[in-house]
Amino acid sequence: MKDEQKWEIVFLYKQKSHTLRAIAKKMKCTVSTVHHIISNYRDTGQVSPPKHSGRPSIINDDTQKFLDRLINQNDTATSSELARIVQQKTGRRVSSRTIQRVRRGPLARHPVHEVITKLISR
Repeated sequence: MKDEQKWEIVFLYKQKSHTLRAIAKKMKCTVSTVHHIISNYRDTGQVSPPKHSGRPSIINDDTQKFLDRLINQNDTATSSELARIVQQKTGRRVSSRTIQRVRRGPLARHPVHEVITKLISR
């Protein structure tokens, strides 16, 4: 749900002329969603949830773009091979598991092993 919609929920709630159920029906969401947004607003004064703590990702936007190009260019490379290339080119150590997570993302690319492809095409 976009922040504009969340602010509209808060606005409707503050008017005190709508119940949570009526707001949920009007906004086409669940009562629990409305309750969560209002509770968050009461606690923080904001409609967006606070940032969660945790380890920051090693993959920033630039590294992500580089990885996307690398995966497209080297569709037969394994995650370990790609991790070595990333470290050589960027100086940033990225584990093969991180590469696997990136592959599972929007591109959803898996390596196509040349040996298997050659055997099948015979």
